[in-house]
Amino acid sequence: MRPRVRVVPVVLVCAVLIGPAWLFAPVGAGAAHRTPPPARRGVADFNGDGVADLAIGAPGEPVGGVGAGAVHVLYGAASGLSATGNQRVTKATQGVPGDPQDNESFGLTLATGDFNDDGFSDLAIGAPGAAAAHFGEGLVDVLYGSADGLSGPGSQEWVEGDVAGGTSGDEHQFSASLAAGDFDHDGADDLAVGITGETVSGQSFAGAAGVLYGNDGTGLSANSSQLITEDDLPGGQPHASADFGQALTAADFGAGSQDDLVVGAPGDVDGSVDAGSVSIVYGSPTGLNTNTAATLVASSLPGSNPSENSGFGSALTWGHLVGNGLADIVVGAFGEAAGGKGRAGAVYLLVGRSGGVSEVGARRLTEADAGVPSNPAKEELFGRGLAVGDFGGSTAEDLAVDAPNEQVGALTGAGAVFVFPGTSTGPDESATRRLTLNTPGIPGTAAKDSQFGAGALSAGNFGRGGRADLAVASAFEMVSTDQNAGAVRVLYGSASGLTGTGAQRWTAASTGVLGPLGNSCFFGDSLV
Repeated sequence: MRPRVRVVPVVLVCAVLIGPAWLFAPVGAGAAHRTPPPARRGVADFNGDGVADLAIGAPGEPVGGVGAGAVHVLYGAASGLSATGNQRVTKATQGVPGDPQDNESFGLTLATGDFNDDGFSDLAIGAPGAAAAHFGEGLVDVLYGSADGLSGPGSQEWVEGDVAGGTSGDEHQFSASLAAGDFDHDGADDLAVGITGETVSGQSFAGAAGVLYGNDGTGLSANSSQLITEDDLPGGQPHASADFGQALTAADFGAGSQDDLVVGAPGDVDGSVDAGSVSIVYGSPTGLNTNTAATLVASSLPGSNPSENSGFGSALTWGHLVGNGLADIVVGAFGEAAGGKGRAGAVYLLVGRSGGVSEVGARRLTEADAGVPSNPAKEELFGRGLAVGDFGGSTAEDLAVDAPNEQVGALTGAGAVFVFPGTSTGPDESATRRLTLNTPGIPGTAAKDSQFGAGALSAGNFGRGGRADLAVASAFEMVSTDQNAGAVRVLYGSASGLTGTGAQRWTAASTGVLGPLGNSCFFGDSLV
């Protein structure tokens, strides 16, 4: 499997730069709007029509002859996602600052929020391999929504040097992850940016998170910006290669009315092993308050099995999964052993509570759990991608977890997505569904190393009713004769849950989509 971040540019056409094989970018979260979003917070509605839209990163796609990367935007409608009016955003798009660079990985990370509080979702696009003064320093471009959708004119570009206390440097990878949330509860969303290559207290790749605050009417600003490292947290101790900031998510987890920020550090120390950690930095009327932050490791949670490179905190999302009205944190640890199988993968649920998140009520989900229609196997990477939405069957939110190396029949690496139905007490393992490319109605056929689910998952109501739908990437899929061109399938929710009926398959070669197709474009490597 292609590793994800440690983006170090080399001269390769249409290739994405990357690092440790167990590090992958998560799906971000969080966005408050004056008008309600189409399904749940963190879902994009760039044109404000009340139906969710889907942004698809293709970070190796060629632009002007170089593999700079692109983002494709499909707009939702009553009949579902459509190529009508779709957009292709690149560094060559009118109004987007800068020029395309080979291997900058534009679109490797994405997040949506309403940064100017105008009721339209905006899109943050990460290019962690971009270089200006420094090799692989990284940048973020922000495009603002309108009644006509996303617009290049008026967009912004941010680098680490724009953040108070931040200094761009070689391989800092500013934008290794992105998440939006209203950390000061002023109505405008703020943007958190992972900086995994930051050196802290002499520890290389210890990592950091930068925060830019949104403003009513004007959008993101460097005013009151923050740089957060483990040095800033109670009891925090930076470690080399901890990759603090590799994953981010944001929502209100119960400590106050503001959104809070969760930061994954999948290479952090847990006891005697580099198994990973997650830190919750709570919001306040003046923004994120590091003095009240808390850090959790897997070894403090029920059923844990941390080991070297478990990757606890490598993927993050949130949802209202337990039924107490507060957001809960979902943590991927897809390098963790389960059922005696190395790197089979695990997912942890941390429950939001009044006063904040702790180990109380935490749960661990794996393929070894009773009722899950599969058994764990070595290197299946369960928990690599996460998404939450009410896909149907009840009024509770459901949890989708991918296992991109899942064996399907005799086919190793074919990939699967597991959907844990929601209940008032949390995900129900006994009713878990397993979706593969052999599930009736889903376009395609399972094959060895097809890796269904590799890339990202994203939930939103793209049309066709009131339920959430699920976008599933296969970023390494061959399209025509192009290796690793990538594809995204959209499964629509129904009264009985997700179904293959009417599912769509999107690629850069789909009718009406503003291509181009090519080798190693990784269409679907990120979704929001």
